[in-house]
Amino acid sequence: MSGSTGNGTSGVVAGAGRAPLHVSGAAWATALGTGLDEVWEQLLAGRTGQSEAPSAEPLRNNRVAALPPGTAGDEEPDGGTVARHLAVATATGARTLAGAGLGPDDAGDVLVVIGTSLGPHADRPGPSLYDWVAEAARRLGSRREPVALSTACSSGSDAIAVAADLLTAGVAERCLVGAVDLLTPNKRRGHSRLRTMSRGEPRSFDRDRDGMLLGEAGGFLLLETAAAADARQAPCLGLLTGWGASNNALGPTEPDASGTAAARAMRAALDLAGRSPTEVAVISTHGTGTVLNDAAESAGLALLWPPAQAAPGSADEAGAGSVARAAGGTAAGAGGGAGTGSATGSAPDRADGSGDGPEAGAAPGPGAGAGTGSARGAAAGTVGGVGPGTAAEAGAGAGGGAGTGSAAEAGPGSAAEAAPGPVAGAGPRSAAGGLPGSADGAAAGRADEAGPVAGAGPVAFATKGALGHSLGATGVVEAITVLLALRDRRVPPVPHLERVMDGFPLRLPVGRALGIGGGCGLSQTLGFGGFNTCLLLEPAPVGRRGEGGGR
Repeated sequence: MSGSTGNGTSGVVAGAGRAPLHVSGAAWATALGTGLDEVWEQLLAGRTGQSEAPSAEPLRNNRVAALPPGTAGDEEPDGGTVARHLAVATATGARTLAGAGLGPDDAGDVLVVIGTSLGPHADRPGPSLYDWVAEAARRLGSRREPVALSTACSSGSDAIAVAADLLTAGVAERCLVGAVDLLTPNKRRGHSRLRTMSRGEPRSFDRDRDGMLLGEAGGFLLLETAAAADARQAPCLGLLTGWGASNNALGPTEPDASGTAAARAMRAALDLAGRSPTEVAVISTHGTGTVLNDAAESAGLALLWPPAQAAPGSADEAGAGSVARAAGGTAAGAGGGAGTGSATGSAPDRADGSGDGPEAGAAPGPGAGAGTGSARGAAAGTVGGVGPGTAAEAGAGAGGGAGTGSAAEAGPGSAAEAAPGPVAGAGPRSAAGGLPGSADGAAAGRADEAGPVAGAGPVAFATKGALGHSLGATGVVEAITVLLALRDRRVPPVPHLERVMDGFPLRLPVGRALGIGGGCGLSQTLGFGGFNTCLLLEPAPVGRRGEGGGR
């Protein structure tokens, strides 16, 4: 879609004539480090941040993707959980502001929006989620009342969507939006008992997947209205033009096996941005690696990019999908009526300790209860009641009722271009024509070595096998990966993926990074409590690209 907003964002107009929101800065703290390019290059090379972490009790797996020792803001990893969350939020938020060209004296009018799952409160009572978010905002220099929200593993994505609503409604000109989630014993214990934790390596969308591994992360973006960004000639990492959400309304942990609810969130984001699925180049999937969640995510993607419309061949060679836009306002954080719960409170262990995930003993419903809600917690609607929330509803901060982690989370898609080679043929194969080697081995190639496949759709990718599942923080971290993928037009390989699951509709980078075509990108999260959120991001306009904390 072409045109001009008349204020410096030439070439990009969001749906209904809205000016797009600028991403003027970004920063993260991950198991692979804190520099945007440092972490991104390691992901492209196929490296992971997993390491052993002792546990006081037996777990399905002792490996985690924890923040490295000495991470800025986390110099005392044995400190209290509230103090750690606060320190990581403050340090990462400050780097975001600096990357966007704002100093400590420029943050007074910046509205801070922060999401988390149960954050530091999974193990012991303490200050409310709002209290530590308010303290982080104060330390970052904001004089405004912040917004705190919690919608399980969609918290980070929902924080971005709520911030976008507030900006669109004129409540603020700039929002520092982010999420932080760090490991605690109860988070590890809960996912081990839920059997969402892998016994081996996390393998998103692999036939032999058996769960995820937990991780730690913090991520922040500075979002600005086009007018505010243009007035100060702010750097631009990319644009946020669409956002949408839905809720399964099925229960605390069950994914919607039909994929209907996830597809509804994607369509909402596409509609708001005025884009069609054919314009999507890349999708960052939730890609947890659990048996039922990956299947549900695959089903949702297939509703927008049917396999018959994808490039012929195996799942990792098939082109797919596109981003969707949200019709009128965000539904971020939908679901005051959705049953959320803590990871420790459901799906007790079987006597023999077996099981593939919380879904192992559950019969997922058909998703007929899916419906979008407002970002501020409207009860999940029926399948026919799509009523999108309005931007004016975005003010409240939120969130109660978020369970940790998410068996229902899906991975983002990826670039539209794959390595050259035969596309026809049955059976999954790597982009290089064979099965991948180890994550750090020669199989991990650079995307720019692989040209696009003519006629292919979007590429899907997933990063939780490298960075771990950081629960409420994952939505912001993965939105940053989409911005970097659009910037560099390449996506990293899916860690440990060897045999793509049957029926996956899009191409996946197996064994090495892949190049992608031009277009927009989607970032998708699927959380406990039935929360599905999708963000639509676009490259920075030509002539407005800047560092923003990047290179």
